[in-house]
Amino acid sequence: MNSSHGAGIGAFLFENANLFEMGAGSFNEGAAFVQIERYMEERADLCYTRRQHERRRFTLGSRSIAGLNRVGTQKYSSGGDWMTYTIRYTSPLGDILLAEREGALIGLWIAGQDYASDLCGETVEERETPLLRETKEWLARYFAGERPAIEELPLAPRGSVFRQAVWRLLCCIPYGTTTTYGALAREVAALTGKSCMSAQAVGGAVGHNPISIIIPCHRVVGTNGSLTGYGGGLSMKIALLEHEGIDMSAFFVPKHGTKL
Repeated sequence: MNSSHGAGIGAFLFENANLFEMGAGSFNEGAAFVQIERYMEERADLCYTRRQHERRRFTLGSRSIAGLNRVGTQKYSSGGDWMTYTIRYTSPLGDILLAEREGALIGLWIAGQDYASDLCGETVEERETPLLRETKEWLARYFAGERPAIEELPLAPRGSVFRQAVWRLLCCIPYGTTTTYGALAREVAALTGKSCMSAQAVGGAVGHNPISIIIPCHRVVGTNGSLTGYGGGLSMKIALLEHEGIDMSAFFVPKHGTKL
């Protein structure tokens, strides 16, 4: 990515961070998401991703611009809140929990991952919506050896502006390849116009990715070849990397702690 271009949108995001905080009921919330979508549309060359269409499908906060166009899947609970729909998918690597809200995917958790905090306070109903069915089909194709594109699904992972920026970069890691926490940190630093960025801070954002597999956080490894941690467990991370045909001979499982 062109770092001078990246610095432009990175500076915009961080200078306007107050607009994109997760606080419910914020007066500027709706305007903020519309503003940033418009900003990215008008300045395609400043997009975080390397594929222009992804910037239309991956949103920057709790409201999904893509999802709002899919009114058919949106329902209110009796209390007036948006309903969150969940369904379980049995993959070759174990059970997966999927969650949709406002017509966009907000979560994909592998068995063993802690998702309680992500759905805390949500009105949840177990139901297979059209989007969740599409997501199951996406996963079936992925596990069958195909390479379904990320932009096929409307994604709305919820998190801070910094985490959103890191998750966008994860979407740029090609299938069957890896990058390091250090490389991601340098890229975030370039995007934000900073001289440096902590790999640990980036690692924290990677570790809080709520849409595993589709947003491929499993493709991030330590600079020294350490496989480091993974929310679904290191055995799951190894299985996903091997599934994508990655040569594992250069990597190792750390015995103590996590070195980024």
